[in-house]
Amino acid sequence: SGNWFLGATPNLKKHYLGLRILNQNFESRHNALFENEEVLESTERLSSANIWMQFAVKEKWTFQIIIPYTYSIQSENESETKITGLGDISALVNYSVLSNESKMLSDWKYNIQIGLGAKAPTGIFEPNDITGLLQPNMQPGSGAWDLLAVYNAVLRYKLVGFSQQLGYQARGTNKMDY
Repeated sequence: SGNWFLGATPNLKKHYLGLRILNQNFESRHNALFENEEVLESTERLSSANIWMQFAVKEKWTFQIIIPYTYSIQSENESETKITGLGDISALVNYSVLSNESKMLSDWKYNIQIGLGAKAPTGIFEPNDITGLLQPNMQPGSGAWDLLAVYNAVLRYKLVGFSQQLGYQARGTNKMDY
């Protein structure tokens, strides 16, 4: 899966505080398999507001924290389930492998970073007493530790630029073996 975002990206070597909002909508229809079953129609709206913080630790090192808050609604036929809460918090350490950010004479600036980190199971992931286990994408958290690897690149001419971010997430399993 993948996502793309359009927005302002500050200098990757400085402190910053930002907000990223993600909205996803899904609709599905599950036909009845047997005569006594009803057709199941489902609509899911998944929203997340992520606070992004970065702190410059040394000239080539930055520390980044991402704190998500989720709001999800699932409507199936006549019932609706709402789930909100703090998601799994991520922390990363990034290292600038190639940069000319310190050279004041050039109008062109570039910075390439690689980083490693972890996603902690700080969000809720648990069964719902009424319907059994809620779908995993509806849960604010995963209940598992994950390993994160990132690549960030910025190319800028004066105040206009291009940013590329790639990430890899090695997912762990939680106490429910999910």
